[in-house]
Formats: sequence, structure tokens, C-alpha cells
Amino acid sequence: MNLLIVDDQESVINGLLDGIDWGGLSIDRVMTASNALEAKTIFEKEPVDIVLCDIEMPVESGIDLFHWVRKKEYSPYFVFLTSHAEFSYAQEALRLGAAEYIVQPAPYSEIVRVVTKAIAAVSKKREDEITRSQGQVLVRQQKRIGSGAIRSLLAGRIMKEVWQSLEEQGMLPKLKEPAYLVMVQIVRWNEDESRWEPALLEATLENVADEIFGACGQIAAMAMVDNDVCALLLQGRERELVSQKELVRQLGFLDSFCARYFKFDVACYFQEPEAAEKAGLLWKKLQTRAESNVLRQKGVFFPEADVFQGEPGYRLSKVKYWKKLLDEGYYQTVEEEAIGLLRQLSQQNVMNKETLRAFYQDFMQMLYAWMNEGGRALGSIFTTAEAMELYQSGTKSVQQMEELIHYALMNLGQEQQSEDIDSQAVMRLVMDYIQNHLEEDLRRDDIAAYVHLNRDYLSRMFSREMGISLKEFITEQKMKAAQGMLRTTGFPISFIGAKLGYCNSSHFSFTYKKVMGRTPKEERALKES
Repeated sequence: MNLLIVDDQESVINGLLDGIDWGGLSIDRVMTASNALEAKTIFEKEPVDIVLCDIEMPVESGIDLFHWVRKKEYSPYFVFLTSHAEFSYAQEALRLGAAEYIVQPAPYSEIVRVVTKAIAAVSKKREDEITRSQGQVLVRQQKRIGSGAIRSLLAGRIMKEVWQSLEEQGMLPKLKEPAYLVMVQIVRWNEDESRWEPALLEATLENVADEIFGACGQIAAMAMVDNDVCALLLQGRERELVSQKELVRQLGFLDSFCARYFKFDVACYFQEPEAAEKAGLLWKKLQTRAESNVLRQKGVFFPEADVFQGEPGYRLSKVKYWKKLLDEGYYQTVEEEAIGLLRQLSQQNVMNKETLRAFYQDFMQMLYAWMNEGGRALGSIFTTAEAMELYQSGTKSVQQMEELIHYALMNLGQEQQSEDIDSQAVMRLVMDYIQNHLEEDLRRDDIAAYVHLNRDYLSRMFSREMGISLKEFITEQKMKAAQGMLRTTGFPISFIGAKLGYCNSSHFSFTYKKVMGRTPKEERALKES
């Protein structure tokens, strides 16, 4: 345990060094500073557990040093040394959060008493932190096990021993008693918001669910089932299930919270409460309802509501006309007409999953036939994993079908122009723009407009030329900038994250560790070591 003495009087420092058996108090190291500046230097290089600090010092007082320590988020046990004349300063220090003060001159026995108290407090704090950390690890492990048990339950398998153990601890609902099963589906991500890693997304939604539903006396057990879909089981702890009206209110709050703070929209589907052990059968019904939401409507949807049904039997009738437009090079016109027709069908209540599937089949068959006639393979424009995912997702939602149409026709149109573009010059412009705007909300649209290119074409060009996606490159550059600030400044970690566009500090820390291999706190510790 390290102790720092700060006093501008050399005689006071020497008296304390010689007059007290620090080793007998289990103090491993005693450091000294004659002013606040020297003390700050020590804080930045060495761990400090206890501080004995004079108040009246030249240039900066002990109070000023204490303010600095708090701002830098150091947390030593701070004891002030004061004479009667500065008693009001000591009161102010206590009000600000200092641990104690000693009125000088004081016998060494009094200083020993206070330091002994400080040692006990620091030791207790360390023990509490270890216990809390171990408890947090245990809870996280239990939640991961619980998530796995829920996924097994939805698949029709019950991990009875695991479930019973977590049920007894109140972490999972009772299998034989009624519970609400809710599917929370992310229907739309903010275009300029990076998709979260599943583990971070699950942990974040778990915390929000605990706040929303736990406050109302409910067990809220959650599990990610897919990248954009999670299951939520709700059951009362001490009383009956909440009413359907109350559940809708809570889910509505979850929806608005996600949109405001996490920048994605969700659709929440639920069934009438059944015994939790029947969740597997109920989940299939929820999946069917979610698949029918091809318009990706957000909000809370009641069990009896049937808002996704349209008129069946639609087939695409403009295939030959669109092929002629493609023959003449009017790719953008075909894109505008196809997307316009999709939106028209949606507005006319004709769109449902059968209609969307028929539209997808007709459009892709038209595109395949047109390219085949020109001696080209359809696969030539779907060459990346991202493109193939887009190709396979056209039947899932109107939005994804629109993205597929845009991608395919934009790709065909850009092929004719690619030979005229100096890709290396474009890359230099893009990287200069990114470096000059790191502290701003970097949007792909803005970068594309700056270099006068279509945003999707720019993304493909960047990936081809740089071997990394544009989004990944931006994230990497932001994390390198964060690393520089962590190593050279004393800015709080949350401030650095916000400065680079990460308002959610957990998201910033998660991203930083993913890119740099260590957390921001670990990075700062390297600087201080």
C-alpha cells in the first residue's frame, strides 16, 4: 500500500518520515511532494492509496490538488493537514468528499490512528471491489447459461437441471406457471450506426429489460436467438402477471428507448400467456408473424392483430418493358420504377410475404434472363459475402428488396463508368476526408458526395482497393485517434468516446477492445505504468 505526503514545509515531511514506523503500519512505500505539481507527477506515474496533504501551499492549495484528483478519477483516501486558521478549508474539503482532516500540530499517535483507519478503509474497498467483481462475473455467467437454456427451450428441448437451478435463484421463470413470451425484432438500424456485436447487444438489452420489467416485480429472462431477434420471457415474482395493457405500455417504452438511445427500431410481438414450458410452440407462431412483417413496421403488435395481410395473387407485369430499358442503358430508370412499384403495393395494402416473394422471383428472373442474353452471369455482380447476403435476403422485407434492386442496378450502371475513374486518387481523397473529420459523425453519404460517387459503388471500390470495408476503416481510424488521446491526455474515457461519436461508453469500450486488443482502461494503465 502506497502513501503520499504533500507539504511545502520540509520539516513537516521529515518529521512524518522519521517519527512514524510506516513499515509497522503495513505501508509499503512512502512518497513525498513539496507542492501540488510534484504530487500530480507522482499520481500520473505511481499508484497512490492514501494522501496526507497540507491545505495552504504556494501556487496551488491542497484543495486545488484534491479537485484535480477527483477530476482525473483517482480515488485515494485523502486526509488534509490543517491549522486552526484554515479550519473552514477543511470543512470545505470534507463537503467535497475528502475522508478526514488532522489539525496541526498533532501528535504522531493521532496521525497513526488516522492512517490506520485509512488502511482499513482502503483494504475494505479492495475486498468489496473483488467481491463485487466476482459477483458480476458470476451473474454474467449465470445469464449466459440462462440464455442458452431459453434458446434450448424455444427449440423444444428443456435443460431441466439447469433451468431448475436458475429458477430457484429467480433468474428464470417457473416452467409450470404462466409467462408472457415476447419476440423483440430489430426491424431497422440507423443507416450510419454500426451494428452491435451480438454479445454486447444481448447484454445491453438485458440491462434495459431488467430496468423496465424488473422494476414492476417481474422476472425478465432474455436470450438472443438471431443477430436481430431476441426472446423475452416475463413472469411475476410475488404477484400475478401484469395486465396486457401494462405489458404493451412497457414494451412501448422499450421501443422508444431503443430508438432514442441505441438508434435502432424494434417490433415487439407477444402471445397470450401460457406455461413457460410451452414457449417452443408459441415461438413458432411469433416467427410466422415476424416473417409476415415484410414492411418492417415498428411498434408493439397484439396477438389478435393481423396487420400484415395483403391481397394475394400479385405477379410482376413489367418484365419485358424493364428488359428493354436495360438494353438501352436506363439502369436508374428501372431502379426508380421497381422501387416505386414496391412502395405503391405497400401503400395499397397489397404487400405481404407472398406478394414480396413473387416480386423477388419475377425481378431476379428478368435480371438473369437479360444478363444471360448478353453473355454475362448473374453471379458476376454478387461477388462478396455482403452482396450474397443481400441477394438471399430480398424476400425478407420490402426494405431489403429495395436494397437488392438498388445494388444490382447501380452495379450494372457503374460497370460502364469504372474504367474512367482513378481509384487511387479517390482513395487519397477519402482518407484525407476521414482524417479531417474524425471527431464528426462520419456518414458514408457525405464521403460519397465529397468524391462525387454513388455511396455503394464507393464502398465496393474502397473494399477492393484497401482490403477493408469503409466502415471498418473509419472505426479503426477513430480507435487510433482514441488511443492517442488515452496515451497523451488526461481526458476521461467517456469524454474521449463522446468526442469521437460514441455516446454509449460501453459501446465505445467494446469497439476499442475489438480493434485495439485491450480496453480503454487497460490502454490508459499502460501509459501510467
